[in-house]
Amino acid sequence: MKIDKARKLFIVFVSLSGAYSVLFGAWLSHQGDLLPTLKIAHFYQFLHTIALLAVCFFWQSTQPKAAFLTATLLSLGMLLFSGSLYVKVLFACELIGKLTPFGGILLSLAWLSVLIHLNIRKH
Repeated sequence: MKIDKARKLFIVFVSLSGAYSVLFGAWLSHQGDLLPTLKIAHFYQFLHTIALLAVCFFWQSTQPKAAFLTATLLSLGMLLFSGSLYVKVLFACELIGKLTPFGGILLSLAWLSVLIHLNIRKH
């Protein structure tokens, strides 16, 4: 997949994730303290959606391969971390909760790739 096509795909993903975050957040606000795990998943999804938006925004003014790596790590991390928590709680599927830590690791790696990329770009 060409890097520019990938950027467009990430923009679609970030747009859908942002819209979902707003709608799901509104739904959660009416649930009280019933679903604290979903609130955590929602917060992490929304936070990393904004980070992914920033990566897409700066894609052209940075190294495209580094931006692609960061965007991929953020997207997969959100899907595995937040997605597994959503499925675990909403569908009572405990087994999928085993994917959550892997999503957290991918999100951490995404942030580290930003740090590495910024340090490389400075030199």
